[in-house]
Amino acid sequence: MDYPTTLPYPRLDEQRGILKQEQALLEPLAQASKRVPDSLTTHPDSFGSLKRVYTRDVYGKEFHFAYVRRNKGQIDHGMARAFRKRYENAKYNVLLHPNRDENNNPCYVDHDQRTWRDMDASMKKMLALSSWPLLKGVPTVAPFVKSETGFSRVVAKQPMAFTAVFTMPEVLKEILKHVSTEWESMSNLGRTCQTVFCAIGDSMTQCDMNKGDFLNLDKSESQLAGLVKKGELTQDQADRVGVSWLLSVSPFRMEGTDHAEIPMNEYGFYDYQIMLKLPTMRKIVDSHIKLYRAFLYHGEHMQKILLHRVTLLNIPAVKTIVRTMSNLSHLGIYNCELLTLQAVIPLLEIITEANQRRQERNAAHVNLDFSPRFFQGPMVNGKCYGVIPYDNGTINTQKATVPIIMKAINMALDTDINLVRPGTAFRRYLEKIPFKLDTLYHILEAIHNIRDYKNGLHGGLATLSEDQKLEMETALWYDLIIATNGKCMDESKLRKILMLNNSIALMDCRDCGQSLPSNFYRGEVVARRAEYRICHGCELADFLSHHQYNMRQPKGELAMKMWDFGKIQDFTTLLRRPSTQASGILAGSLATRNGRDQRDAPETWLDRMKGLGEELDKASAQRQHIIAKAEDKVEKLRLLQVKSGTRDYIKSQLRENSIQDLVERIQVNMLLLGRAQTQRRPENSVATNWQDQIMNYRESLREQWSKWLNNDPYALPGDDGARPDDLSPDP
Repeated sequence: MDYPTTLPYPRLDEQRGILKQEQALLEPLAQASKRVPDSLTTHPDSFGSLKRVYTRDVYGKEFHFAYVRRNKGQIDHGMARAFRKRYENAKYNVLLHPNRDENNNPCYVDHDQRTWRDMDASMKKMLALSSWPLLKGVPTVAPFVKSETGFSRVVAKQPMAFTAVFTMPEVLKEILKHVSTEWESMSNLGRTCQTVFCAIGDSMTQCDMNKGDFLNLDKSESQLAGLVKKGELTQDQADRVGVSWLLSVSPFRMEGTDHAEIPMNEYGFYDYQIMLKLPTMRKIVDSHIKLYRAFLYHGEHMQKILLHRVTLLNIPAVKTIVRTMSNLSHLGIYNCELLTLQAVIPLLEIITEANQRRQERNAAHVNLDFSPRFFQGPMVNGKCYGVIPYDNGTINTQKATVPIIMKAINMALDTDINLVRPGTAFRRYLEKIPFKLDTLYHILEAIHNIRDYKNGLHGGLATLSEDQKLEMETALWYDLIIATNGKCMDESKLRKILMLNNSIALMDCRDCGQSLPSNFYRGEVVARRAEYRICHGCELADFLSHHQYNMRQPKGELAMKMWDFGKIQDFTTLLRRPSTQASGILAGSLATRNGRDQRDAPETWLDRMKGLGEELDKASAQRQHIIAKAEDKVEKLRLLQVKSGTRDYIKSQLRENSIQDLVERIQVNMLLLGRAQTQRRPENSVATNWQDQIMNYRESLREQWSKWLNNDPYALPGDDGARPDDLSPDP
């Protein structure tokens, strides 16, 4: 959701001329430094300005610094948000874990060092919202699903015309047909008032993955008839089993029963192991089977499907959904565990293939709205990297995400999908990744501008002179390289990255096939032959496919086994596979068009999948036992160390070695369970994380406003003149 423009929070000033120019991203507004003149006298006006290079004297020596262009041309790609600078600064004024004793946001500590524990009840309630879902009494349990607590305020009275629009099903459906294709846009609409929130929720068929409650959509006609015969359903209830044009599937938050007795842990949060009931992996597999049955029996009526946090959803499952649902017009996939950032490429390939087939028979295209798995990081001693679960010490995430985004944008635009427009789920995901301040917008603009140039929007490439092409391409790649770097760069370094013998020299990536400058490759990779050279983006994709965090590999293998590693390509074969069938051989006699009225075959294949889920549950429990046992041993050894001292050096050293081995064992198992990260020293850290980015932002604030007394949220007498003018809302 876009941040309100009336919130007073600290912001970094607009770049003031050449002040701190070495840290700036955009070319200086004040012309105090000398700009290196362009070598061209003419170029297309639609292109904007050419490269922006300025000279600066540093201790008597002249340097040339290149900046991102302010004038990028006349083509509006729709990448800018309203109040973009305020939005960017707001991302750095967040509460990561506000109830921790450490002061993670200076606005919640005053000069007397009072913390959240000293706040009044209303302030604590406000801070608790950022702990969701680890708190009681939240108004929702799933997207557009109210909890038993519900909203604390009564529904406000709205204007009659407004109410009429959102209570008229035909009008509401037409509105949601357009808004529901962009998850952030629909979320923002739902946050306007309770009337709209409830209207959107009532338009959906809501299914619960945690409890496996699919409103009997997973029952065939014969099964429904059997339930009526047993008296478990009335005939009227059986007749009304159906699905809306808009289906939402998500795990509803399962709360503990007695909230009043749930204690806070040492970090000020409600204990999640008591607060939330998490389903077993066997239960999760069972819920997926029910979901696929619902698709089999009612898929022909489903037009728009929204899948939130579906644990075992993978590429073969998505391929089957898109191929078998002829009336599907929109597929939304949000924060599903196995579909991380690199999955956007195969997902777009699936959509492209489906749209090509649909175009041949003049059918409507399928739209994709995708938000990859976002890694928040463990609550205790963790860091939020967003795109990766932990820092492996080799992947610079700011550089590695750009090639993936670049390829995804080109693929999406080729199939008429605007993947990164504000309002889409993918753009919202990118905003949550810890890019350096104000760089994401310029990265997206640079990618679109490169595409426009290649497609001849500034004139056919054959009509441009070699000098024009060189200068225009240099300006375009400079913008992308500098924006990815996060600040201006010495032009001599830029030329080494981009140029060879005064010509642009791009390198081809073996895996993704893109031609990129050398800064998107590791130094040792650049020297390799083309068949062995892969970019940062492909290294990131490989890491995301093979990391061990939160049992990623066993879960991924289970999901692939469910679809027999892609050999099963329809729901009928999956759900009616007999036990005698050899792996990979499809049951042709059973794979009818929809299979609605067939009798179920013995479900030993699916029972086997449930059994694999149960094995994962046992492995998880075993790792928890290993952790508990190791922690107990560590505690005893440390007590013994304290008691024995260093009288016997050899025994003391042996105990210390044993403690170190046990700590490493705990760390490995904690990582596999998603409760810890690989810890790296700051000098060995490569990936960008929010904690460090916010800390650097605050250091910049201190330098900018060294006299500013930060007293919020405790208003102090005579505090009126203690704030800078930049705290006023945007005009």
